Amino acid sequence: MNTKKIILCFTFAMYFCCVSGAAFADKTVDHRISVSDAMKKVEKYKEWMLGANSQGTIDAVLSPSIRDSSRYNLKNKAVRKFFQREKQRFGIDLGFSENASASNVLKKSRWMFVPQNSLKRPGERDFSPAIRTRPLLYGEKIAIAWQPLSRNPSVWSKTRLWDFIKYTKRRNGINLDWKSEPVYEWVVLGGQPGTPIQKGRDWVVIYNLKHKQPLIYFKYRNNAGHIGWPDSNPEGFGQPVLVRNEDQISAKVFEKLMMRDALRN
Repeated sequence: MNTKKIILCFTFAMYFCCVSGAAFADKTVDHRISVSDAMKKVEKYKEWMLGANSQGTIDAVLSPSIRDSSRYNLKNKAVRKFFQREKQRFGIDLGFSENASASNVLKKSRWMFVPQNSLKRPGERDFSPAIRTRPLLYGEKIAIAWQPLSRNPSVWSKTRLWDFIKYTKRRNGINLDWKSEPVYEWVVLGGQPGTPIQKGRDWVVIYNLKHKQPLIYFKYRNNAGHIGWPDSNPEGFGQPVLVRNEDQISAKVFEKLMMRDALRN
């Protein structure tokens, strides 16, 4: 091959690499966004408040035998009601309270947040063996549990201390189900990763690591809890429908707001 052909082939190869690289960069631009940019992008999915009508940080629970103040309500911004376990005609038994009145604050405070990373910092002492010294943090991998009310508050059930929500494909309603053991596939997003979540103040994203979508209020799902994902189908109970590209947020944006343990999912 003569010198001119070699130069021509080299030039063409360089041009192809540049064009391909530019196209690839466009698809992976989310890798390079800042944490502050990611927080702005997910703003519309900050639908949830942990522990409404109270102040302080969220206890990271390690055991179901805990005090009442370590169980929290979950308030939704779209409907201004509390998220709760309730019987549904279709799908998982989850829905919303009739209102968010003061009388419902404690009654609906049955949610607990269980971190996968329960290690203590050196030198710290627990005030309770059931609660981690460090409070619940933005971006860490957790399990989410609902603790049923006991008929006798002084007696703990030995069989159903708590139930966890997990991602499971199903024909009707949102793809969630209950499990008796912790399922670490959730993360609370919206703030600086590694900082404590403030109850009664922060509106947050509740994100599922299996489906790679945030949990949202879904007005189209009558008789099935009115909960869904951004890709849920408004036409019925079938498979998710593809949303417009401009409405999608890359999973890489959400990952920018996660701690390392959540990224290893």
